[in-house]
Amino acid sequence: MINGRDVTGGDPKPPVEDAVGWYLKDESGRALDPETQLRWEAWRDEPRNCKEYLSLGRMILQMRRMPPPGQPSRAELIADLEQHFEEPD
Repeated sequence: MINGRDVTGGDPKPPVEDAVGWYLKDESGRALDPETQLRWEAWRDEPRNCKEYLSLGRMILQMRRMPPPGQPSRAELIADLEQHFEEPD
């Protein structure tokens, strides 16, 4: 059990929340304390967890490769402002 979850295969769905938590810890670049390192290794050694973690990493990598959304044009911004401040009839 880690964080109240059975990591030995008893849970019906992969612990996505745990994968996100571990991913964020990894992205921080900070070394784990010995107790947390042991918890990470136990969690990671479960095939479902490892699969979920790798899947999350691939998804984040794909998102980072996406181009940023386009910016509205000046005309669109002006039209939006005019609509916002338009007095009701």
